[in-house]
This record gives sequence, structure tokens and C-alpha cells, in this order.
Amino acid sequence: MADQLFATLDPTARKIRLPGGREAILVDTVGFIHDLPAELRQAFLATLEGIGEADLLLHVADGSSGAMESNVASVTAILGELSFREKPIVLLMNKHDRCLPGAPAQEGALWISAKSGRGSRSC
Repeated sequence: MADQLFATLDPTARKIRLPGGREAILVDTVGFIHDLPAELRQAFLATLEGIGEADLLLHVADGSSGAMESNVASVTAILGELSFREKPIVLLMNKHDRCLPGAPAQEGALWISAKSGRGSRSC
């Protein structure tokens, strides 16, 4: 394995068949990293270039994190900086099964659980 910070952070693409027979390509990009030194910031942003081709962005956030609001805001700011904010974005709050009581509402977010497969409009 390479000893480089972004060596294993290449996006992963997978083709799926949707109900009705249409096909889609899902691309899983690198997670967001906070407070990067300036010299690493451009390298990190380069890992996100592929999302410029997307028709729809699924922003998956950890709904059980105490830093959930700041994490969502950070991603939103970066997407704006990269001029991707105009794309349709669906905010998916993962870990519905572990969400914190009184978790702040995120407008338009869908709460999901990769573990249980359940979902709802609120925590």
C-alpha cells in the first residue's frame, strides 16, 4: 500500500440497473476532511472533480454525529466553492437507527439506515 495521504481515496464507480430497466452509475467519492493544511487542500479538492459530471448528488452525512450540523455546512460550502451547489442535491442522514434524540432538523433531508434499511423524514 502506498504511503500517501490520498493514495487510496480515488472515487469508486459502479453501474446499477434501476427498477424499470434504466441504468445509472453510482460514484462514491472520498469523504470530506476538515482543516486541511493549504498544501493538501488542492489535492483533496481534485478528488472531487468527478462529481462535476453528475446529474444528481447524494450527500450522505452521519446523522449520529454530534458534529453533524457543522459537517453538513462544511460540505455545502465546498460544493458551493466548486460551483456544484446548482446541481440537485439529496441530503441523506445515515444511521437513522442511532440518531441522537433532539437531532436538529435538516431541511429536506431523508433519514436512512444502511444497517436496518429503514428510512423516514425525521430522526
